[in-house]
Amino acid sequence: MNGATGFILGRMSRDYSDSLERAIQRTLYGSLPSLADQVQEQAGLIARLRTLLSRANTRTEELDRKVGEWEEYADFQKTKISALETRASRAEAREAQLRTDRQAAGERESRLAHALAAAQDDYRRLTDEHKTLATKAETMERRIRGYLSMEARLRKLEE
Repeated sequence: MNGATGFILGRMSRDYSDSLERAIQRTLYGSLPSLADQVQEQAGLIARLRTLLSRANTRTEELDRKVGEWEEYADFQKTKISALETRASRAEAREAQLRTDRQAAGERESRLAHALAAAQDDYRRLTDEHKTLATKAETMERRIRGYLSMEARLRKLEE
């Protein structure tokens, strides 16, 4: 029960109680009021009740309007919350995608690092083989030159 309704009911109860008390006192201690006085008193009470009821209805309409405004505001806030929840959900999905991409990139980097290490090993091996073959070629070249020079000396000697 809101304040206006409680006030009206309290006021009506008090007026009725006052009217009833006056009627009882008149009955016990004095003459009965005339029917016209009773009707006039009841009419006055009814008029006051109508006035109070009109005020209560006005206040109720005002409160209903405010409730409608607050409901619209609540709906607006719910829409904003829903949009924020959607945005948060998308952000979480994007974060999960980025995490997956980062993990895949890490795995790819690891594979490339292993491939690079293998290529470096192959390069060192080939470099070592090249040096060995170059050394062997130089040695063979010297031998061939030695043999050719020996052959040339032999020919000179034979001549």
